[in-house]
Amino acid sequence: MAARARIAIVGPSGSGKSTLLHLMAGLEIPTGGTVEWPGLDAGAADRARQIGVVFQGPTLVPALDVLENASLPLVLAGVPAKECRSRALEALRLVGVEALVHQLPEELSGGQAQRVALARVLAQGPHLVLADEPTGQLDAVAGRQVIDELLLAADRLGAALVVSTHDALVAERLDERWTMHEGRLSAAAEGRVPA
Repeated sequence: MAARARIAIVGPSGSGKSTLLHLMAGLEIPTGGTVEWPGLDAGAADRARQIGVVFQGPTLVPALDVLENASLPLVLAGVPAKECRSRALEALRLVGVEALVHQLPEELSGGQAQRVALARVLAQGPHLVLADEPTGQLDAVAGRQVIDELLLAADRLGAALVVSTHDALVAERLDERWTMHEGRLSAAAEGRVPA
């Protein structure tokens, strides 16, 4: 497993894909053992800042416009206002929604909202991006765009990317496939998506 890996986690609903991502992100605590990733600092606070999570739904704050949503984690982390704005604008530009900065979430399409949620993660400059079914609520075209942007953004950040997905076409876009089945994880053979 490389620090800049591109991994798809596949498996049936209820197999543990989301739980695995939550454990990797530190959102859930393992009942035994440890969860590690190469290139991340071991300290809990430092580790949390190095990981960005894109959830299945866009999870935008309804009262905040696109720019405010994209910069929210930076604001909460105490980053100076000017830097928050510039980093959020750059992330929005990377995912192609910089023209929507003054729109509210209710004014966005599903694909646009998911790209804003992605920009919010990218603005933080994580070393590891975890995406939980990021295309699950999108049509095929919007889903392809989101995966394109995830891959491009991970490349630009020099970050690893782990995507849980039911979609074989999404899984094929990543270098490795891991399979979850009944809470157990296994790596797939050379580039094949497990059945």
